[in-house]
Amino acid sequence: MRLERWARHRIDGLAADLPNFGGDAAYLGACVRYLRAFVLPDIAAADRRFPLEAKELTTSAASAANRVAHQPKEEEAALRHALGSFATERYSIRRLFVPLVAVHLMEDLRLAASDERRALLIEAVAATFRCIERNEALACPYEAELTSDPTGVYARMTRQTKHDYRLRIEVLADRMGQPPDQVARDATAAGSLLRRNHDAMRSLGMRAVAHAAGFCAVLALLSGLFWSMTPDDAHAWAIWAAVALATLSTSEMAAQFVDRVGGLGRRHLDHSLDFVQDGLPKNCATAILVPMLLQSKDNLHAILKLAERNYRIANDTNVAVVLLADFLDARNKEPSELDLELLSYGEAGVAQLNVKYGRDAFFLIARGREFAPDDREWRGSERKRGKIEAFSALVAGRANAFLNVDAQRAESLRRFKFAFCIDEDTKLTRDCVQHLAGALAHPSNAPMLRVRGGRRELVSGHVAAVPAIMACKKDASRYPIPGLAARTTIDADSKLDIAFRSTAFDVFGVELNRGKIFYDIRAHDALSEGRYPIGVLLSHDTIESDALHPLFVGTAALAESVPDSMLDSAIRSHRWMRGDLQNLAVYLFGHRRSADVGLYWKIVVLHQIRNLSLPIATFSLAAWAAMDGAPWLLTLAWGAIAFQAVLLLVLGAVQQPARIGRIVVATVADVGFKLASLPLMAAVAVDAMVCVGCSLVTRRGLMRWRASSFKGDRSGRRFLYAMDLLGVASAVMSVGLIYLDRFNAGSASILAIWMAAPLLIRRHRKRPS
Repeated sequence: MRLERWARHRIDGLAADLPNFGGDAAYLGACVRYLRAFVLPDIAAADRRFPLEAKELTTSAASAANRVAHQPKEEEAALRHALGSFATERYSIRRLFVPLVAVHLMEDLRLAASDERRALLIEAVAATFRCIERNEALACPYEAELTSDPTGVYARMTRQTKHDYRLRIEVLADRMGQPPDQVARDATAAGSLLRRNHDAMRSLGMRAVAHAAGFCAVLALLSGLFWSMTPDDAHAWAIWAAVALATLSTSEMAAQFVDRVGGLGRRHLDHSLDFVQDGLPKNCATAILVPMLLQSKDNLHAILKLAERNYRIANDTNVAVVLLADFLDARNKEPSELDLELLSYGEAGVAQLNVKYGRDAFFLIARGREFAPDDREWRGSERKRGKIEAFSALVAGRANAFLNVDAQRAESLRRFKFAFCIDEDTKLTRDCVQHLAGALAHPSNAPMLRVRGGRRELVSGHVAAVPAIMACKKDASRYPIPGLAARTTIDADSKLDIAFRSTAFDVFGVELNRGKIFYDIRAHDALSEGRYPIGVLLSHDTIESDALHPLFVGTAALAESVPDSMLDSAIRSHRWMRGDLQNLAVYLFGHRRSADVGLYWKIVVLHQIRNLSLPIATFSLAAWAAMDGAPWLLTLAWGAIAFQAVLLLVLGAVQQPARIGRIVVATVADVGFKLASLPLMAAVAVDAMVCVGCSLVTRRGLMRWRASSFKGDRSGRRFLYAMDLLGVASAVMSVGLIYLDRFNAGSASILAIWMAAPLLIRRHRKRPS
C-alpha cells in the first residue's frame, strides 16, 4: 500500500494549503475531491494486486509530470507518448497514469516558490484533468472490441459504466486465462455484457449475524461494567433493566458500525446509459408524478410553482409533470362545488404553463371518491399508492380511473415509459432525471418477469431506481440552528460533483424505497395488480420495495423540505410510525398471502420497529436516572444519549482541528437538543402505538392520513400538552429531590433541560421566508 499512502499524503497536503491559492482554491478543491473519491480507491487496489506495475507506473508518471509542467499546451501529446511507452497492458494500471501525473503536479504546485511557477502549474493541472476521460479510452487495449458492440449500447453508456465494463473484462480474462481483447470480442458478439442478477438473500445471514453480534457485544460490555460497579444482588434487577434500556438506546451505534464495515467493501456496480449530454430519447420519456390533495387555491398555486421549477431543472423535452389529484375525504361521493372549483383552478394553471412552454408538459388528472366501509366515508382509494397504481394502469392501457382523462389525453399519457414519483414539496437537482432514466434503461438493469402461482414476479433486474434524498439546504437555513433541523443538506439549485453511496445496495444489491422512486410504468403495473391488501397499508414503500427491487443511483439526488416546526416534524414522525406498525400487523395478522413479503423486507420492518422503540427506551432510562440519582445510572443515561455525538466530535476534531471550537459547541447543542426533544418523540411513539392498536381492534382509522401541507391538522396539540406536563413534573421532581437530599449535578442537568423543553420546542421553527 506504499503508492496509496504516497498519493494520499500529497493530496491531503494540497487540501490543507487550499486557502493559500485565492481564486483558484475552489477549482483545486474540486480536483482534490475527485481524486479522493474516484482515484485513491483504485490506486489502493492496484498497489495491492500488482505492486511491480504500480511502482513502474509511479516512475513514468513523475517523468511525464515534469514534461507537462514545462509544456502544458502540449499535454495530450506528451501523455500519449509516455503512455505508449508503458509496458503493461492492464487497463486497471494504465488508467491511473494520468491521475498520478496530476498528483505529481499538485505536489509541485504546493512547493512552488514564485507566482509565475504556480500559475504555470495550475494550467498544467487543468490540462491534465481535461485529459483524464480521454485517457481512459486510450489506456484500454481492447477499447476497439467494446466499441464494436452491434447493439450500440456501449457507446451510449456513462463514463463510469464503461470503466466498470473494462475492469470486468480484465477480471474475466484473468480467470479464463485468455487475452482481454478476445474476451471483449466474445462478450460483444454474444450481445450481453455481463448482465447482473441480484441475490439479496445471499448476504442476509452475514448482516443479521453482524447486527446480533453488535447488540450482544454492547450488552455484555455494559453488563460486566455495571455489575462490577454495583455488586449488591439486591440491585441486580435494576442493573439488568438499565442495561437492557441502554442496549436498545445504543443499538443504533451497532447498526451504524455494521454499515460502516459493509461500506468498506467493493462498491456495487451501477451501470447506466449517458442521457446527460443529449437528453432522454423518446422511448425513455418520463412523467414526474406529484400525488396531491385538492385543498385550497394557495396550496395549488404553491404546487404549480414548484412543478414549474422542477420542470425547468429537468430541462428535457421528453419530461412532463403530472399532478395526481384526489379530493378531500367527505361523506358524499360526488364532488362538491368547492372540489370542482379547485379542480378548474388547477386545470387553468396547468393550461397557462403549457401555453408558456409551447407544449403539453403539464397535466392535472383527478380521481373520484370510493366508499371506505371501515371508516364509513368517501375518499381516494388507497391514498397515494392507489393514485400511482391507477396511473400505471392508465399508461398500460388496462383501466382509466380518472375523471378528467378522455381518450385523447389518455393516448398522450401512454407515451411515457418511466415515472418519477416525488412529493409536492420535493425539489429536483440538475440531471437527476437523466441519471435515473439512464440507470433503468441500461440492459443489465432491465426487469425480467415470470408468472408463478397466477401472479407475476421479478426474476432479475430492477423495476425501480432510488436517488439520494437529503434535506434542502435553503429550507434548513431558515431555522435558528440549521444543524439541529437537518444533519445533512444539499443545495437543490447546484449540480452534484460527488456520487453518494448506499451500504444496503452495496451489500444486498437492492435499496429501500423512501417514498420518492423512479420506476418502469408497465413493469410496475404488471407487478402491482392485485398484489397488496386493501385498506391496511398506510406506509406502502417498504412492501413495494420487495416487489420492485429498487437500485440506488448515487449520481442523482433530491432535496426534500424540512417541516416548519418541531411540532410538524412530530406529526410527520407519527404518520411514519403508524405506517411501520401497520406493516408489522400485515405480517402477523393473516395478510401474508396478499402481501407475500420476503424475509429481508420483514427484517427491514423489524428494524423500523426498533427505531420506533428507541425514543421510549432512551427516555425511560433518562427519567429513571434523574429520579434515582445514582452515579452509575446517570453515567449510563448520559452515555446512551451523548456517546454517538462524542464519537462524531472526536472524528471531526481529527479531520478538522482548526474548527474544534465550533465542533464542540455544535456537539453540546446537539446533545442538549436531543435530550430536550426526547420526551416529545417518546410521546409520539407511545401515541402511535395506541392509535394503531385501537384501529386494529375497531378496524377504523387505519388509513387516516393528512398531507404535510394540510394546515388544519390540530392533532399535534396533544404532544405540546404532554411537553407542558413534563415541564411541570420536572419542576416538582426537582423540589422533591432537593427535599430528600438526593439532588446532584447529573439529575439537575436532565431536569433543567426538560423544564426548558416546552419553550424550546415551541420556539424552534422556521423563520418567514
